[in-house]
Amino acid sequence: MLFQLKKRNQPSFFQPEMNFPGVEETVEVKDQRITERLWYMGFSKKHLETLQDQNPVISPCWMNCFRKFWIIYINSRH
Repeated sequence: MLFQLKKRNQPSFFQPEMNFPGVEETVEVKDQRITERLWYMGFSKKHLETLQDQNPVISPCWMNCFRKFWIIYINSRH
């Protein structure tokens, strides 16, 4: 037989866990509504520290991309 039929394995399903950061892990900002949104999204102080650590690397790359985009945009208008 050219093709053999195999029983396909049923795909396993990902079951995410819904966890909110504790009060001590929550990032607090001046606007209480934003603090509540950050808590609801699960954004913790650990996430903030990771972003701050990556800032020296990511920020120049982002600015370079933004400048290139801006130059292309300005040139396309002429």
